[in-house]
Amino acid sequence: MQAVSILQQFIGTDDIRSLSKLNPVKSVAAIIFDWVIIGFAITLHLHFNEVLVYFISWILIGSRMYALYSISHDGIHYLVFSNKRVNDWICKLFLAYPIFMSFDKMRKFHLAHHRYLQTPFDPEFQHLNYSEFQFPKTILDLAFIFLKDITGFNFIFYKFKNLWGLSKSSLPVSNKDAAMYFYYLV
Repeated sequence: MQAVSILQQFIGTDDIRSLSKLNPVKSVAAIIFDWVIIGFAITLHLHFNEVLVYFISWILIGSRMYALYSISHDGIHYLVFSNKRVNDWICKLFLAYPIFMSFDKMRKFHLAHHRYLQTPFDPEFQHLNYSEFQFPKTILDLAFIFLKDITGFNFIFYKFKNLWGLSKSSLPVSNKDAAMYFYYLV
């Protein structure tokens, strides 16, 4: 009997290959689509200065900003464009900088997360201690977290928390430190 990955039980190898191919046209279309929706939402609000329209615009803009973040995540892994310079230039200019993120810092941070996943050296390991990630939760707690997310409160709160150094990242200072950690881990 041949070992089959969990993913291969649900999707075939050929499908995985086709889904893994870079498609710059789709990347550009997705980026343009998100910016068009953001522009539409701003225009909508400017023409109809109503509370309901403002709320709808807020949701549209927030969802598209998250989409920009998601595409920038692909860019961190060089999955938006095959040319690394073009990939980084487009991702910085149209994805990361407009949502107030340093693409280079994001890449360093995120690749360290992949390298040291679920260890004390994982820079995202600290997120597991945030109250939002303590489960189980009541429906009311989940609704409150959702409200803080869609209003942008969590974004601003954690940006300031990181800015003031209140959220410590435990990136290893050297490969020797990482090797020592994994030596004691095993």
